[in-house]
Amino acid sequence: MVSNIDKSLPETVEEAVDDIINDMPLDERVKVARMSEREIAPLKLVLMEYVQTQLEESGINEKLKMSCCETAGKNLDEVGASTVIIDELWKRLRDSHSLKIVK
Repeated sequence: MVSNIDKSLPETVEEAVDDIINDMPLDERVKVARMSEREIAPLKLVLMEYVQTQLEESGINEKLKMSCCETAGKNLDEVGASTVIIDELWKRLRDSHSLKIVK
């Protein structure tokens, strides 16, 4: 994955998800999109570290954390904020990278 040194830190959940998707190869995006909720659980642990790095660079990324709290509708710690980003990532990939039946 690309280091955040060369780009600004995301300030919203949408920007964080965009950054992660842009760093993922197409085949990985499709694999994640096809995963069930049970299958995505182990991947959440791997993505959690990446997302927490984004939240913690330059101290806590308060704008991103606030965006996560707004999305969730409640106050969150870094783990909760990371979970919001990962859940939004999975939802977006399911919408954009799932194979659809064409009639």
